[in-house]
Amino acid sequence: AHLYPVLAFMEEARAGGRKVLVHCTQGVSRSCSMCIAYLMLHQRMEYDEAFNFVKARRGVCNPNPGFCSKLVRWGRRVLEHAAHAPGAAPAARSPRIFCVDYYYQGDARAGAAPLPVASGTALSPHAVYVVEGGDCVFVWAGRAAAADKAEAARSHVAAMQRFEGAPAKVAAERDGRESEDLAALLKMLGC
Repeated sequence: AHLYPVLAFMEEARAGGRKVLVHCTQGVSRSCSMCIAYLMLHQRMEYDEAFNFVKARRGVCNPNPGFCSKLVRWGRRVLEHAAHAPGAAPAARSPRIFCVDYYYQGDARAGAAPLPVASGTALSPHAVYVVEGGDCVFVWAGRAAAADKAEAARSHVAAMQRFEGAPAKVAAERDGRESEDLAALLKMLGC
């Protein structure tokens, strides 16, 4: 949920000629994962190469298995986007869905962030979802979703487009008024 804002912050600092201190509680998993992601994005490294680079400089580097798995999958999308010829049709990608909800369920003070959703999950009327598939990214808002969740969803879509080459076409959808295209994607995802 924090990857894109961290990468954007790091990019802006580096573009301004500044250095960035990346830290977490012990400097073992979270901060190392962010450094690995930055290298994967800007040096076009695969996960193993970026991990080894960070590990050589920070011996305790040991991202948890969940972070490793997510970085490997994310890295594939980033490398596919980097290899994509400008103006050519993008390669077909598997559809995916993110739920934009509060970091801590029901606590708006914590802020909203996108989290991947497992297939077969029922859509909540209190959430906003980002669904990518085909040539479009859909932002679906539940009937009881808070406005800040929709704003977080738009920000996530912009980051997906910037960092991963997600489709430029974005469609806003409302609970109960889904387009045929979105309905078909949700059915494919089991939602």
